[in-house]
Parts: sequence; structure tokens; C-alpha cells
Amino acid sequence: DSVLQGSWLKTRSQSDDNTQFNTRGYALATSLEGGYPLLNQGGWKLEPQVRVVWQYQKLGNTDDGLTNIHFEDYQSLQASAGIRLANSGIIGSKKYALWLNPRVGREFMGTSRTDFAAVNGESSTVALTTKNRGETGAMVIGGSIGLNQTLSLYTSANWSQRFDNNERSLDASVGVRGTW
Repeated sequence: DSVLQGSWLKTRSQSDDNTQFNTRGYALATSLEGGYPLLNQGGWKLEPQVRVVWQYQKLGNTDDGLTNIHFEDYQSLQASAGIRLANSGIIGSKKYALWLNPRVGREFMGTSRTDFAAVNGESSTVALTTKNRGETGAMVIGGSIGLNQTLSLYTSANWSQRFDNNERSLDASVGVRGTW
């Protein structure tokens, strides 16, 4: 599978003291992924998977009346490999699917920088730099159940852990999916 996606970005930030800024930008992303089922019988699938994702983001410079804010362009290049174990079938008249997907990955670029400089002409600039390079491990678990021919409920949870520090994340989603 491959994906090419573009997004127009519009941000607005406002603090409690009414200091605010607005900016616009865009983001591009492309991914290439593939897998091949080693097992595909009795509703069970076991499929090794690999994925490469490149992302680019550009935000316009702005100011909040006190500070000039410069966003450097952001790029990310990620690669991951994992294995997906899935089961699907029918309970009563409802189609279901369950999956478990452990994987490991690496971020090769992932550095962002934002510069803050006083509007009044002072020469001092403060730079905020974050680096996301490194290796991660992740586990995704999820499921869906069909409500009718075109609607299904789904849920998934994603836990990830950086191997080089204590960063970890947990996110979950629940939703309704429609097909036509």
C-alpha cells in the first residue's frame, strides 16, 4: 500500500492575558507499507509487515505582539517492522475482527526548532529544539464489529515506548466506520 497526503494548517493560540498569534502552513506525508500473510486459515492471519513514512511540515512565521516566532521546517523519516496477528469471523449475524500488532521502529530525522525573538529589537533569541531520533517499540490491539452492511464500531489502543529514554505514550480510539 502507498499513501500520499497533503494538509492545510491553520493555527491560533491565545493565552489568558489575551496575547495571541495566528499562522498558516501545510504538511505533506507519504508512506509505503507492505506485508505478506504467512498464515491465512480458519479466520486467522499472521502477517509480517514493514512501513516507511516521510513527513514534512511548514508553518509561517508569526508574532504575538511581544515575540517574533520562527518555525523551522520539520521533516520526519520513520521505518518500522512488525507482525500482525488477526482473527475475523461472524458472531450471530455480526462480522467481527480482532488484531494484535507488535512492532519496532526508528526515527531517522525528527528534529524541530522554533526561535523566539523580542519584537522590540533586542538581539537575544531563544531557540527551542526537540529531537525525536531513536528507536521505539509499540503494541497495537484493536477490534471491530459490524452493526449492519455499511456501519461498524471499532476500537484500538496503541502503547509505545522509546528504547533510549523513558518516553512512552498510550492512546486509544473508539469510533463508527461507514462504508459505501
